[in-house]
Amino acid sequence: PASVDRDPLRFARTQWRAMMPTAWVVCASLAISAAGWYVCKPQSESIKQASSGATVSQTTYCLGAPLEGPIQVEADYKMLRQMFFRGPSPMHAVADPKQPNTIYFSWTEDLPWGKSSDDGRVHVTKLDLGTASNPTAKKLGQADFPGFMRASDIDITPEGKLGFLCAKHVPEWSRAWLGYTKDGSSERDDSAGLLLAVCHVDSGSMRPVGKPWRIGNAYGRQNGPKERHMGCYPKASWFEIRDNGYGWLTFDSHLRTWTTWYGATSGWHTGFAMHTYPDNASVAVGPWEFTQAGVEYRVEPSAPGAYGRKYRDHHRDGTGDHQMGSMTRYHPRLKDIAIVKHHHIPLYMQQYGLETPEGQFAPGPDGRSGHKPGRMELSCPAKGDVGRAEGAIRPCGTGWIMAIVTDKGNVCARIDRYGKFLQWEVVESNTWHDPDTLNLKQYYYNKMNRIATLGSPESEARCGTRGRFLMGYMTRGPERVPKRWLIEVDGNCKKLTEPLEVTTFTSWPKHQEWTTTQSGAVTWVTAWARDDDGKPIFNHYGTKPPLGIDRRMLYYNDTKDWPERWDSKTARRVPMGMREEAHVTVYWPRSAGTPAGSDDEAPDAKDVCDSKFPFPLPGIGDAKDSARSVAASAMLLAVAVVSAAF
Repeated sequence: PASVDRDPLRFARTQWRAMMPTAWVVCASLAISAAGWYVCKPQSESIKQASSGATVSQTTYCLGAPLEGPIQVEADYKMLRQMFFRGPSPMHAVADPKQPNTIYFSWTEDLPWGKSSDDGRVHVTKLDLGTASNPTAKKLGQADFPGFMRASDIDITPEGKLGFLCAKHVPEWSRAWLGYTKDGSSERDDSAGLLLAVCHVDSGSMRPVGKPWRIGNAYGRQNGPKERHMGCYPKASWFEIRDNGYGWLTFDSHLRTWTTWYGATSGWHTGFAMHTYPDNASVAVGPWEFTQAGVEYRVEPSAPGAYGRKYRDHHRDGTGDHQMGSMTRYHPRLKDIAIVKHHHIPLYMQQYGLETPEGQFAPGPDGRSGHKPGRMELSCPAKGDVGRAEGAIRPCGTGWIMAIVTDKGNVCARIDRYGKFLQWEVVESNTWHDPDTLNLKQYYYNKMNRIATLGSPESEARCGTRGRFLMGYMTRGPERVPKRWLIEVDGNCKKLTEPLEVTTFTSWPKHQEWTTTQSGAVTWVTAWARDDDGKPIFNHYGTKPPLGIDRRMLYYNDTKDWPERWDSKTARRVPMGMREEAHVTVYWPRSAGTPAGSDDEAPDAKDVCDSKFPFPLPGIGDAKDSARSVAASAMLLAVAVVSAAF
């Protein structure tokens, strides 16, 4: 027919142009399949808590950039590989102080770093969570901070100024560390200090506010060969990251201060450091590294005065106490911070000392709180139980409520402001802990217990029969498969619902807290891997191994997948789309009004644990714990020596 082009070449070109869109789609699909890529798709699903009418939603949010896996460290004891996060690099979240269902979370983009102080990029994202009937993860804004390679805990002022921990790699500090170890005792700079700072964001405009400012030690600036390595925030040191994650940050709305607590090196030792700065701390002319990095060198108060040193001693500047865990929270009524930790012994609790603690938490004879005064062991002699692993703690009336792991199970405990145990309830006796090939039980408790205010803002500190809390815990299922559960309890640790199993629905990582919205919903943000069929592999994520060593200094590239076996030396690349996923879980409580009762404890309430005051200082406990501590230390030392030899 006349309508057909009789020129064969022109006819072929016409047909090819018509086929191009389809061809591109087919070729792209084949390429994606061959490369093992995975496309992030926003989606949401929900389940019901039958006994309370609550809804649990899980929404996939696409970050738009790859999320970094936790740093892979040198001290790989094979059976302990990367168990200290059970997820990606931390994605700490905080709720907006005014909006009902708005949260902010910090996260680290997966970029190469280790050769320059300009490497890396961290973010804070603002999300609208929607409602129980229509859960969403709608992006309301995002602030970006190039030149920082690690993000951690986040908090917010009542006026809406966000602050989060952001760390920067300083090559000069790595060289200083390697100079300190020039005898060859350290072949890598994994214990060298990073420049730890606070980055600020205006929650309304989601724009950075001012310059980031230092909150950790200025590495190598103290006098003496030992002191210059005290209290440093390490680059990739196993013990410090395992026991404190990437660090905590707390804002005190009364004194308007920012307090950090992180795992720190102490020369060759492992330990912790704590620092508190006023929100308007003075700025000094600091070392040239700070000017070069664009970080303000703020001055930490050191003399008695409005902030004083009543909460600070040289130990908290950096000490090697073998810290093995941590949990912390601010109390709006006590105007102080709870500290819970352990090292080779049962858990103990302190109050930081921003306000003068009372009772068992009272400061020492000189009127100062610090590393040693005011310790209270979290054990219950009357019930033959001993606290072993940290979980989470929340304000409850003028006291505290916490979820911890003990010898007898997953425990909810309530403590008054003086250190008296008002409740000690075993919510579930079945616990799960990491593979224990060394038979050192105290090292392997799962630290997955969580508790958060439910049904009301955390700032109200409801307690007793008026308070509601969401508690999460993990149990051991068949063939050592862990199971995860959620349950509602009141402010007296009494169960309000039946446990809800969420093992196949969601999970949460270690070293990361839940947050409560102004509407009373509990939420957290994390990510997980998927199998070849796209099904979730919970508590599993890629790690970021060293790409290589340049003049004994580590540098890093992309996140890799977790090896399938402990002794595997190979790791495939994590699909790009998977690394762009974040998962937002929300527990939406059914509104049931506020029960009658009082938040505060009766002044003559009985100590249910029949505790004997004062508790012995850690390390001076019973012979059984002391023997266990010595044996544990000896075994870990032996493992370290053997690992170094190979």
